[in-house]
Amino acid sequence: KDAVRFTLEKLAQLQSGDEGTTGMQLLSRLLQQGWLKGDETTDRFLLAAFEVATDTSISLSTSDPSNTNAPLDALSKLLSLLLRSFDEWRRSTAMTKETFVTRSIGALVKVVHNHHAERKTSFNQRPYHRLFVKMLTDLRETV
Repeated sequence: KDAVRFTLEKLAQLQSGDEGTTGMQLLSRLLQQGWLKGDETTDRFLLAAFEVATDTSISLSTSDPSNTNAPLDALSKLLSLLLRSFDEWRRSTAMTKETFVTRSIGALVKVVHNHHAERKTSFNQRPYHRLFVKMLTDLRETV
């Protein structure tokens, strides 16, 4: 989770449209660490990414409300970057673009379900709503 947190923090620092070199370095790092093979490692990476982003967002909502959405937007930016550059890393994975999107959404749904089951009445749906909307917007722009 620390490696995922580092990746999201780096992406959060990037300005919109400035993903170029740094984004490709992060992509290379993900590939080198084997997180995008298309197997259970990818699923674990996606689950960890969604957990880190949503937990960080929830903790920021009380300590730094102005940056509450930064980790969520960074994760959405990462997924968008992965989809935009899919042709460059296609040979390193067993996934198709559609499979990657399906796994990403499935991981988010699983995290929402788990967090709701754990937190019951203290469940905060805002970070998940933000992620769904941001992912949908970024996906629309990517395709």
